[in-house]
Amino acid sequence: RPATEREAWKRLAEIDAFKQTLAQAEKLAQQTIPEQPDELYLEYSRNGNRVNWQKVSGRRRGLLHPLVIAECLENKGRFVKAIEEVVAALCEEKTWVMPAHDGDLSNFKGKSVDIDLASSALGWHLATADWLLGEKLRPEIREKLRENVRRRVIEPNRAMFSGERKMNW
Repeated sequence: RPATEREAWKRLAEIDAFKQTLAQAEKLAQQTIPEQPDELYLEYSRNGNRVNWQKVSGRRRGLLHPLVIAECLENKGRFVKAIEEVVAALCEEKTWVMPAHDGDLSNFKGKSVDIDLASSALGWHLATADWLLGEKLRPEIREKLRENVRRRVIEPNRAMFSGERKMNW
């Protein structure tokens, strides 16, 4: 249910697991978003190491869910700034495709937009955050989020199913 449906979220707020999510989000909101420099992405193409990029990527992407759920539970706007910062950071990434799935670096170089499990999952999480939070997010953040999900997941998916481009994965 969207955050505006307060009765549903009030019930969830009474459950211990959701109380723990709120406590986790309080800590996460104070952290800076981990940097994910190009060097980490390119490391895979140089020496096959995918672990360093994936660790940072997991920490970056892992911020979104608890912050969004906490804002829905509490509904005070306390986590909105942190959510918007995470959304903006994720939308600024060159690609959402994992380096191990971008062997020729065509996604990294902006020549192609493929979909892998990581990119489609991130698109889903962002779209769900938009739906749950709605107008709690600033219009420019919502537009950036929607444009990125459209460009990085929805449009390539439509093009594959319509036969305009080759299927991937």
